[in-house]
Parts: sequence; C-alpha cells; structure tokens
Amino acid sequence: MGFAVPSVSQRPAPPRTGMQGQFCRVVPPDIEQHAADLYIANTEDTEGQMWPYLTFFADPLSSD
Repeated sequence: MGFAVPSVSQRPAPPRTGMQGQFCRVVPPDIEQHAADLYIANTEDTEGQMWPYLTFFADPLSSD
C-alpha cells in the first residue's frame, strides 16, 4: 500500500484485553457477545452510510 517509509518500524499489536477510556471501552471482538448487536446496528443503517464496503452483511438472506 503505497511507498515504503524507512523511518517507521512495525509496532506491537495491542493487548487482547479490554481498554477503558473516558468515553468508551474497547474490547476484543467476541462472536457470542457482539454478533447480534453488530447485525442490528448494520441493518438500522438504511442509507448504507455506516460501512459501505461491508453492506452485504446487512441482509444475510439476500440473494444479491
């Protein structure tokens, strides 16, 4: 993706534990905990603005 930047080195991956901020919490994805909420959130985006490149997840039964 693009040209090499010689002064940049690979950084370590973030920990696989939750991180709490002032306004939100970031947790590793867990299909048991998150799949239903992500599906509902994506189907509520009727104009396809949330994740344009993932809109095929909006209706798994669609024949598109």
